[in-house]
Amino acid sequence: MTIAAASVLPSPQRTSWPWLPALVLAIGAACLLGVLLAAVGYAFALAIGNAGNVDGERVSAFGAAAGERLGPALRLVAAFAVARWLGGRGRLDAAGAAALAVGLVALDAGIGALFGEAQTATDLALGAATLGATLVGQRFGARACAFAAADHSLLGALRRAATVQHVARALGDYAGGAVHVDVWQRTAAAPRWLAGTAAAPATAEPNGPALPCGDAHAVTVRGDDAAARRWRERFGAVADAVGLALDRLAAEAAAREQGMRDERERLASDIHDTIAQDLAGAALHLAAADGALPARGEAAVGHVRAAGGSVRNALGELRGLVWALRPTTRRLPLPEALQRAVDRFAAEHGVAVHAALPASVPPLSPEAELCLLRALQESLHNAVRHGRSTRIDAALVVAAAEVVLTVDDDGRGGAGPAVAAGDFAGGHGLSLLRDRLGRLGGSLTFAVGANGGGRVTVRVPRDGAASP
Repeated sequence: MTIAAASVLPSPQRTSWPWLPALVLAIGAACLLGVLLAAVGYAFALAIGNAGNVDGERVSAFGAAAGERLGPALRLVAAFAVARWLGGRGRLDAAGAAALAVGLVALDAGIGALFGEAQTATDLALGAATLGATLVGQRFGARACAFAAADHSLLGALRRAATVQHVARALGDYAGGAVHVDVWQRTAAAPRWLAGTAAAPATAEPNGPALPCGDAHAVTVRGDDAAARRWRERFGAVADAVGLALDRLAAEAAAREQGMRDERERLASDIHDTIAQDLAGAALHLAAADGALPARGEAAVGHVRAAGGSVRNALGELRGLVWALRPTTRRLPLPEALQRAVDRFAAEHGVAVHAALPASVPPLSPEAELCLLRALQESLHNAVRHGRSTRIDAALVVAAAEVVLTVDDDGRGGAGPAVAAGDFAGGHGLSLLRDRLGRLGGSLTFAVGANGGGRVTVRVPRDGAASP
């Protein structure tokens, strides 16, 4: 069965009874015509072999023999072929097939009665064979009709699919829910599981024969039972359509990702060229005003300094956003970005900060890297602002399944219990980060030390962080 054959959905199995007698007569006439043609052909052969002379008795004897032998054979073939053709188009059900066979047998018996022939055991056996051939033909046609309907339904689902998971579900429905289907991406290194009708396999390798869908994808069926084998045999009819649907989804995802990268770069450039420059200038002016105010303006000095701190915090936030929005090829590696944040903080606040950072980290999503950078910046500011720390130790560790950032301080400000309870000393920076990390599958925790200091621990899963 081809994909084109399933482009029109067959009707449900039913029989149009009014035209059934006409169909019986048509099949009977076709069989009779076949016998007559055989007799005519035999007569021509005799004429050619006897210089134009035809023995009428021999032709009559041949016609009688053909009627007895060729007629029933033609009836069996015609009954099977017609029942299969009509059943494959949803025009004949099992009851209609039985009625068609009975009509053919009755027509043959009636013609025999006209010529004075009595029914014999052979005639009864031929009648039973006609019934069996008709029912078998209808059964084959009904099965082809069901396959065509399933193919049509699958093609419609593939056209509507918006994700690879939708494609996997459509394939599962195509199999009638009897098997679990997995969709894989074929890569040079190793196949990558994309979606399935069940949870991801325990192993990274396909758990059955991979059925190619185009050049970039493959489908596997879990299990080697009869249902899985039947499904694999049928899958060849729709493999090209499934491959086209998966290629379409991959192209759409690539286009969306490219659009997101272009938009992120545009936003990064706009923020860097406008807001960040204005904040940097405002911070310089506030610093100059702080130095120029007279001694009696202590209240004004406090406001100016507070405004300067807010501007510096906003500038640090914008720098982090600009860094995260830049494409991977145009932004600093994460360890270097963390080291620069540490150096800038130590220079601005005069606090000893020691950072133990690896030379490189595995690929992470921009959101995950930004969370790690913001967690470091916010932890450093909280340690000085609320904990009055004089020394801070930061470390980034790459484990097998996650990346862990820890920030330890020797603060003595007593802010630890509130932070541990989730209040973060009245601020919102780390609380927001905790929520963002939760969406990535990560976590942020705070432990209070015996001397009043604290430790902030940020965990980001490597697999979850790397997924778009």
